[in-house]
Parts: sequence; structure tokens; C-alpha cells
Amino acid sequence: MKAIFTTVFALICLFSQISAQQPVNLPLLGDSENEYHFRTAAAGDIDLELTGPGVIWDFSQIDPDSILPEMSTQIYIDPADAPMIDMVGGVDFVLKNETDGVSDYTYLRLSDNRLEVLATFNQFEAEPLVLPEPLLLMPLPLEFGFEESTTTEFFIEFDELADTFDLTNDYSADGHGTLLLPNDVAFENVIRLEAVSSISGLADVEEGDIEGTVRLVVDQTSYIYVCDDLGVPAATIETGELTVFLVVIPDVLETPLLNVPTPVEITYYQPGETSTEEELFMGDLRIFPNPSADIVNLKNLEFTSGNPIEWSVYDMKGRLIQTGEIPVFQSSYRIDLSGQNTGMYNLILSDGEKSTSYKVMKK
Repeated sequence: MKAIFTTVFALICLFSQISAQQPVNLPLLGDSENEYHFRTAAAGDIDLELTGPGVIWDFSQIDPDSILPEMSTQIYIDPADAPMIDMVGGVDFVLKNETDGVSDYTYLRLSDNRLEVLATFNQFEAEPLVLPEPLLLMPLPLEFGFEESTTTEFFIEFDELADTFDLTNDYSADGHGTLLLPNDVAFENVIRLEAVSSISGLADVEEGDIEGTVRLVVDQTSYIYVCDDLGVPAATIETGELTVFLVVIPDVLETPLLNVPTPVEITYYQPGETSTEEELFMGDLRIFPNPSADIVNLKNLEFTSGNPIEWSVYDMKGRLIQTGEIPVFQSSYRIDLSGQNTGMYNLILSDGEKSTSYKVMKK
């Protein structure tokens, strides 16, 4: 059954991938010249019920301790550069997502003003997961007051089982206003899209005390805050749960066995991050501890150009707060952040020929 749960959770994550598209006027859809950076935190006391015109969504007071140190980087790439593109036909856009050094790809098609997922792939898979039927990712164009619902029947093949599931997606653009994010970032003219996904299907299981037919129901709600000025969602909030029912009498009686809720998380856009033109030149560099209360240690520094390494620390507003120089062939170095405020910073290392930006957190 664990394999079934894993598969269904993976599917709901796939169906709720809403992190790439601008459904208002699509100025940046497929733009391979820019990359976008997102951070994730616990949603905390954020009010998820605010809807209507003229709303102010205030996410600015997110608890710094709830922010994960890794950052997700997203960029559109030329479909010709995507892994195993020859196995996926009709691709218009490919979105590459990298989180904590792990890359995955979403193969997209724009069809009749509907953005659809054709396949997904990550670096640990042997080949892309090509969906038997395209799945609606986002209805386009989007405007305040918009509503749409769609149900898709799809086929899942477990280890030795084959089952048919129904996926229902309900979309409604139920809010329009101002979005306030941490680090004094604010966006006007934001539309909130509520995307509710529900997967329901039967599976035969024989594991432990459970033997027979069960119904798996996965419900997930995604709130997507889309800003004209970004071309990608400025923030998303996701919450959901998996419920397993034992089917006693088909279509008549089902008994709930367990319910597994997922943590409520917010992912939000952080402007002013690393450019794709910056080239990584120290693959073995260790930065620790991260987060750090005071001293950040650099180990395994490389001097490929023979020049000293200049370092600079910037805050999330792009302001230079510290700088220094690491002498040639000094493989270890310490940076003292004890005088800085709690939060995320950009550490930029440059040897005069190449530069690399790293994220460090002061706790």
C-alpha cells in the first residue's frame, strides 16, 4: 500500500504544479532569458479566506524560522534542450525546476487557450513519465470572477494492478488586490486563483491488516497569486489530504480507514536573485553551518584562475552589507554574520573571471 500512497501523492503534486504560468496576458510564458526564484515557508496564521475585489493579502510577517534554507529556481528552456524530448511529442514549453541541486522538468503544451501537462521527468528517472492523456494545468486567459471545472478519467498501473481514477479540477479567480511579501516586497494588480483538485479511484490491496478493495481520495487546494508584473505566480499556498476508505459494498458502503493531511506551505517569489549568466566554478565548496547564528565557514575553496577570491554579502533588497577578499590558495575561510539581522542573504564569490551566488541564512 505504501507504493500506492506514494504514487497518488506524486500524482496530486503533478496535477497541482502551478508554479510557472502567467495566466493574465502571458508576457513571459516560455521566456528562456530569465529564471525565477522561490522560497518555501510554513503558512502559519495567513488568512486563506480573503476574497473579493480590493483585498490586501499580507504575507509579510512570515516567521523566519519556518523558511526552508533551500531555494527553488525555475527557468524555461528550449524544448530541444530538454532531456529525452524525442519521447514527448507536441511540446511547446519546457519548465526546468531545480531545488537543492535536484532538477525536474515539466513538458507543456498550449492548446486552445489551455495549458496542459504532457509529461514530467526528473534526473533520477530512466525516462520521462508521458501521460496517456494531457492534463489541464491552467485555464487561459484568467480574469477576476473566472470559474471553470473539468473532470478527466485517467489510468494508473500499480505493480500488478490496473485501476481507473477520476481527476476533477475546479478553478475560480475569486480575489483581486495587493500582495505583501517578506523583505518589503509588494505587488499590485494580483489575481488569486483557487485551484481545487480531487482524485478518486479504487485499488485492490493486500498488505498487513488491510485486504480487499479500497478507495483512495486525494483532495488538494492551491491558492495561486498571479501578478501581471511577474509573468509567473508571485506566491502559492497548498494544503491537502489523502483519505483511504475500505469498500464494504461497492457503490453503497465505504468505511474510512485513515486520513493523512499534508502541511500547509507557502511558496513565494523572491526577486533580485542569481542570474543565469553566473557560472558555478566551485563544485566541491562546503558552506556550513547554514543556517548560522554567527560564523559561516567556507571549505574546499578553489583558485582556478590563480586570483584571490572576492566575497560580497547582499541582503534580499540587493544592498551590499559586507565584503572582503580571500587570499590565493587559502582553502578555508570564515565570514562573521553576527552583526546582521535574521534572514536570507546572497553570498557572491568572484575570482575575476567567474562568479557564483550562494544562499546563506542568518538565524
